[in-house]
Amino acid sequence: MAEQGRLELGFFTGWGDVGDVVLISGLGEPMAELAAILRGLNDPESTSVLLHTLPFLAVHGGVHVAALPCGLPECVRCVGNRAAGAEFEWRMSDDGWLEVADKIDRVARSDGPCHAYLDTQSGCDDACVMVSKGEYSQDWWSEHAGPVTETSRTRNEA
Repeated sequence: MAEQGRLELGFFTGWGDVGDVVLISGLGEPMAELAAILRGLNDPESTSVLLHTLPFLAVHGGVHVAALPCGLPECVRCVGNRAAGAEFEWRMSDDGWLEVADKIDRVARSDGPCHAYLDTQSGCDDACVMVSKGEYSQDWWSEHAGPVTETSRTRNEA
């Protein structure tokens, strides 16, 4: 299974009936930490969170995701395809960020493998965000998403 101390982040096209997916997967404390960080985005005074820079998150395929605070129209928009990976802006209302955090908390506390879709239901999404616990091993990530392109260690070396 995934490493206990980190989450994995990747972007996948053609994910079954869902379409394109930004997948956040892992085990342990980092999932609760992610929920707490995203919960903070319901504050109008908060600033954007760059998920790909979080120290407990390993990035596959160079995907970048900026979670933007409340007050903006809800959507997951692809804002650019860099040579190293896709870039997304994830926008939710204040209540939307609270719902996202609650869903992540429920997944983190589950007794077994599970997942939840964190979509905006706005109809304007370029991708769906999915959080998963215990469903995707390190071998799966290596096979389907390729090697880790960024971690807190590689970001700190830059």
